[in-house]
Amino acid sequence: MRQAEAMRDLEQIQLYDWNHIIEFLQDFYALASTSGNYFSTELGERLFTKLPGPLGHEIQENWKKIEVNNEFDNIGIRIQYIIFELKKITYIQIQKELKQKNVGFCKQIYSPQ
Repeated sequence: MRQAEAMRDLEQIQLYDWNHIIEFLQDFYALASTSGNYFSTELGERLFTKLPGPLGHEIQENWKKIEVNNEFDNIGIRIQYIIFELKKITYIQIQKELKQKNVGFCKQIYSPQ
């Protein structure tokens, strides 16, 4: 009974805003475990399809490019991969912002050349 409810909730759960990604992943993880489908590759694919926009599509495409042993393909590994990709994207964005700010700062420094 509880497994059926968890599966129904998994079908209904959605992510509309990336600001709520952590809560979404926590809920998805708990529901996947409760439903008994933690190791389901089909459910893992549904996790990626629930990620919104072009960023979600890019994460899904990057996942397909890597080879994952079936023994290690589970919801937890996929969630870790999503977080890894988001951290990588955040790092790239920070580097871009620092480069833009550093250029403006360097123009104000006097050098005797």
